Amino acid sequence: MKAALAEQGSPSAGGGEFLVEKDAKTSSGIVGLMTVTSGSYDVLAVCQGTDIMQLTISAVKVGNTEQTTIGSADVACGATSRIPIVLTGEGLHLAAKTDASSIISGGGELIAVIVCPEWIPTPMQFGR
Repeated sequence: MKAALAEQGSPSAGGGEFLVEKDAKTSSGIVGLMTVTSGSYDVLAVCQGTDIMQLTISAVKVGNTEQTTIGSADVACGATSRIPIVLTGEGLHLAAKTDASSIISGGGELIAVIVCPEWIPTPMQFGR
């Protein structure tokens, strides 16, 4: 997984592909978002190409290997999950895991965006 730039109004985001190595039972990845400052946030997570993704959100401190879990959820792929967190550290780790057998041919993907609580994107209209 990799860190990604977020859209305006969101402090940070991360995401990536679920890749499965031969004979592996699970596929997992972790991304560090070290520029997120202390505060209350919602993590919006969505995945595709697999049944369920397990997402664990941990607070981390720069230069320290200790992590404290501050949120987790089983995300049903195709739906967006909102996970409220309170960060008291200097950054976040987003760790995602899924069963290798549930990944649809072509691989699965995850995106997680850190937003202010109750943030809702601006509605867009398409068509006439």
